[in-house]
Amino acid sequence: MRRSNARRCAAAIISLFLLVSFLVVPAAADKPSFIGGEEWETLSRTNGVRREKSLAPLSVFPELEDAARLRAEECVTHFDHTRPDGSSCFTALSGINFYSAGENIAAGFATSQSVTHGWVNSPGHYENMVNSSFSHLGVAHKTVRGSAYVDYWTQMFVGGCKVTDIALPGAKSAYGENVRDLEDLGLMVEVTCNMHGKSYLPLADTNHSFAPDGSGRYAVTVTLAGLTKTFPLTGYFRDVKYNKWYFDDVYSSFDRGLMKGTAPHVFEPETSMSRAMLVTVLWRMEGSPAPSGQSPFEDVKSGRWYSDAVAWSSGKGIVRGVTETRFAPGSNITREQIAVILKRYHDVMHPGDASSGDLSSFGDGKTVSAFARDGVRWAVARGIIRGTDRNMLNPQGNATRAEVSAILRRYCEMTGR
Repeated sequence: MRRSNARRCAAAIISLFLLVSFLVVPAAADKPSFIGGEEWETLSRTNGVRREKSLAPLSVFPELEDAARLRAEECVTHFDHTRPDGSSCFTALSGINFYSAGENIAAGFATSQSVTHGWVNSPGHYENMVNSSFSHLGVAHKTVRGSAYVDYWTQMFVGGCKVTDIALPGAKSAYGENVRDLEDLGLMVEVTCNMHGKSYLPLADTNHSFAPDGSGRYAVTVTLAGLTKTFPLTGYFRDVKYNKWYFDDVYSSFDRGLMKGTAPHVFEPETSMSRAMLVTVLWRMEGSPAPSGQSPFEDVKSGRWYSDAVAWSSGKGIVRGVTETRFAPGSNITREQIAVILKRYHDVMHPGDASSGDLSSFGDGKTVSAFARDGVRWAVARGIIRGTDRNMLNPQGNATRAEVSAILRRYCEMTGR
């Protein structure tokens, strides 16, 4: 069912109103991919206004954000609560169920802070911001140089739904040693309601608390819309967030004991992988065996964290030096070099695999170095190395620790390790 019991449109703002107010906005935080950073900040600032009235915070879902974005674009040429075709602004909510709705528009404000101040100082807009019947808010900001007001803002409110569940997706990647650290994580709450599915808001906008869970870590308890749930913070690395493409890959290699952090609770996923790091990973994959002899390389001194790994892998013929006497342990390793080394490792441990893939389907397949072609073809055929989102192999590009984690996960799955 769809109807509107409280469709109040406030008058448009086209000049700056001053307000002395300090609203709490979370630090750089998790947010949904469908909303921009300044729109996410404006949502949180609006929730700060509602908190002053002891009202429940608002959350955003994709369809509502799309409607707000559409209205901001329309306001560039038709700055009014009616749409360019003369219909009500609420026709932009087509397909969204609601029992109450409201719209705020503004022009001439360059920042989230200034537009929020302006809306708060305008009675009609403020009434929408503190309307207790609203549950969700979409925010959009459109900047058009050379237009009448340059910056155009829209808030689209809807309500009438009931929250049925809350979740904290970031809990599985969050790790904290004290409450202040946890507050700085800027986690995001996922809200499920009976009319709009999943929506999102900053954890800082909810009633929440942190407490030790007895294992040296913390759990966060969130209360929202009459629901209270506790979420253990189970992550180990501070810099591996659950919404990154490499999250599962990093923890796969970590859980298997193949890769470790570069410092306590730090993984550095975007850091380039070194030759020493890769060789050590393969050595660990075999249970860290004792080498049969010393490393033949002058730049690999005994007692280093990678010394036994280099000695073992060179003795097996898995790796070679950059010269007869130098291994260059700290040098970055490229994607094609990884393919070569991993194929040698596989040939030693699992002889007889002659897989060979076709590189012609990749935009830069012809740029693979001659020495690496067999290794890259093998890795591509086995699905261990894949192209980028633009179907490029980037063979001479330095491999990051996150990329190597992904390669290792695929290799382990291929071999059943």
